Amino acid sequence: MTSIGVGSVHLERVEPHRTPRAGTAPSTFASASALGFVAFLISMLGSWIPSFWGDEAATVMSAQRSLPSLVTELGSVDAVHGTYYALMHVWIDIFGASPLASRFPSALAVGVAAAGIVVLVSRRGGLRLAVLAAAVFAVLPRTTYMGIEARSYALGTACAVWLAALFLRLVERRVARWASWSGFAVAFAACIYVFLYLVLLALTFAAVLLWMSRSHLRERLRALLHRRPASPMAVADRAIWARWLVASVVGVVLASPLVVVAYSERRQIAFLGRRPDIDPYSFFVTQWFDKDWALAIVAWAMLLGLIAAGVMALVRRARGTERTLSSQRAMLLALAAAWLALPPLALLAVNAVTPAYTVRYMSFATPALAVLLAVAIDGAARWGGERWAAASSPRQGDDLGTRARMSEGLRRVAFLWHAHTAAWRAGSIASVMAVALIATIAAPGYVAQRGPYAMNGGSDWAEIAAVIQQHSRPGDDIVFDETTRPSRRPRLAMHLYPAQFANVVDATLTVPYTDRAGLWDATESIPAAAHHLRSGDGRVWLVEYRGVDKEGVVSSNGLHERMAELRTLGFSLSTSYALHRDVVYLFKEGAAS
Repeated sequence: MTSIGVGSVHLERVEPHRTPRAGTAPSTFASASALGFVAFLISMLGSWIPSFWGDEAATVMSAQRSLPSLVTELGSVDAVHGTYYALMHVWIDIFGASPLASRFPSALAVGVAAAGIVVLVSRRGGLRLAVLAAAVFAVLPRTTYMGIEARSYALGTACAVWLAALFLRLVERRVARWASWSGFAVAFAACIYVFLYLVLLALTFAAVLLWMSRSHLRERLRALLHRRPASPMAVADRAIWARWLVASVVGVVLASPLVVVAYSERRQIAFLGRRPDIDPYSFFVTQWFDKDWALAIVAWAMLLGLIAAGVMALVRRARGTERTLSSQRAMLLALAAAWLALPPLALLAVNAVTPAYTVRYMSFATPALAVLLAVAIDGAARWGGERWAAASSPRQGDDLGTRARMSEGLRRVAFLWHAHTAAWRAGSIASVMAVALIATIAAPGYVAQRGPYAMNGGSDWAEIAAVIQQHSRPGDDIVFDETTRPSRRPRLAMHLYPAQFANVVDATLTVPYTDRAGLWDATESIPAAAHHLRSGDGRVWLVEYRGVDKEGVVSSNGLHERMAELRTLGFSLSTSYALHRDVVYLFKEGAAS
């Protein structure tokens, strides 16, 4: 630790390999726990309200399989989600598969990610910035969405945060022990098993290492040119580079079984190629802010301000009029910028060759956005706080009777202390107001995410289940629209809300999904199930998807054909229930009532 004198002020510069263990301090632990709980609570509230949708059906149905059945499924489809499904298998066995229980782990993962952000940031930017970053993360629309979805994105985000914290800890301390880097390799592999695209964090870590060793790289190049030995720090950087590279390769090798199987199942996401290309709105708004374009404007304006402030600081630094940014905060900025930019850009490049991109895949970069927004807010708050404190600080002539009795040194200490505390308080108040502003702008979107039809453009499967439960009789048959895309097939409601379908018999089922390698049931047509339908109790429920297109025209893919098939078997329409996105019809044997 080196003491540097600047006038009457002494600063202590901590060398990178001797970073204080701020992350283990009671205040940091308490703050991480508190922010983690708040973030969990924000995501968890209302998570039981929206109907399940198709991707969540894949989670719940896969988790409810036996382990041998799950292994069979993963050999043909969804291997990239295998670790998450296995974890959910244990969770659902214990806590059940209700909407709240199924989504609860995602809310927990958001809390773990928020706590990790506090630990990650407090070591490098101070506790106030850490709390600010975690608070911003907790209210961002992408966070509050993945926190109520029974998918692996929130868990992957938590893994990314703690892996980044581990990486920076090893790098900043110049840890050379292979045992520590072996632990990093195992952690990296585990992250890839949780969510395959976390492998892209290697690009982020490489960029951080390049930034960290930039001066030593130049020095080493000069040493090679002039045949001089490199400095000890340059040698240390080279050792860290070697250890990180080996650990990353080992991590990928450990995860290679998943990578190979995922590549063999790549046709599963071929449908992405039939969707519109990723446009600027999707990339800059939907990807991070869901449908909240107003918040996107505010956030990107903050980031542009941060970039502008950085450019001006570099100019002033070149002129010798700007303080050098602390190495730890600069490291944090480098990490966050690379984390936010490189994985999405790399995946866009892959997507240009083969379909691979959807905005939810980049959820794990949301913490980086939160950190950068927090740095922008904190910088503006510090700037404003310092000027407000300077304007409101007591003048040297104030309260002369008291000040005359004070020594010059005490007066100066009191003045500086007052200015410091006033600036800190003003900056803290400004930071709280900024987070409150973000939360206020995000609030309507937060409420909309927790509406009954929030998922997948209006999933109403809970309503279907309620209608069947209320109006069906024991022994009724039920058939479904099988023509829409899998994620919107109303048949899935029967697996997600099984208690509500206890009265009805699935008339067209031939092979249940638990006995197949694929995700879904195998079914037959209504004419093929004619014998079963005729031998039933004379009542058949038909559930039809009626998605509304952009012009408001109700789709009726095969509806008339299915109705005609039921009429041919002697059934007539008795009652219909038009729901938000689906319609439930009751057919009775004989004449229409």
